[in-house]
Amino acid sequence: GAGVAAVIPQGATGQVIVGDQTMSIEDLRSQGKLTASGEAPGAEIYGLPQGATCKVKHNGFTFVTKQVQAGKKIAGGMKIDW
Repeated sequence: GAGVAAVIPQGATGQVIVGDQTMSIEDLRSQGKLTASGEAPGAEIYGLPQGATCKVKHNGFTFVTKQVQAGKKIAGGMKIDW
């Protein structure tokens, strides 16, 4: 199935952390581990391995992407009292 991927905008910097290993986005690019995004012009995509955290810095913002367990459903559902 589809996993979690980080979208890396053109000009962004950052790093991926897997366990005790840290790789820069530039390292991933030079190793050929990034693929071109088909939806965001100039952006690249990195499929995150299990347990990885990706921190992307772009235009003054920092985005953190990682896999987490799905949340539990709320008992009783949603009730709106207008």
